[in-house]
Amino acid sequence: MTQRKPNTQQAMQQLISTIEQQIPLNIAEAAICLGKCCGCPKKMLEMLDSELSYWRSAVPDITPGFADLKQLEKLARRTHRLFCKNGLITA
Repeated sequence: MTQRKPNTQQAMQQLISTIEQQIPLNIAEAAICLGKCCGCPKKMLEMLDSELSYWRSAVPDITPGFADLKQLEKLARRTHRLFCKNGLITA
C-alpha cells in the first residue's frame, strides 16, 4: 500500500508544527539580545512569528501554493541558522 502525499494545506500545517518544535518562538527578548549579536535574531523571530500567525489563521480558508511553503521554509531555516549562530539553540 502506498502512502498518499499530503495536499498543500496539510503540508503547511506539518511545516508549521515542525517549525514550532524546532525554534523557540516564545523566547524572552532579554535572552535574545544578550551578548554579541550576529545578525538580528529578534527581527528574524518577529518575521517568522508573523508569517506563522498568518498561515495558522489562513490555512483553513486559503490553499497555500508550493511557493508559499518554500518561502516559509526558507524563512524558518534562516531563523534557525541565526539562532544557532548566536548560541540561542543547538543544531
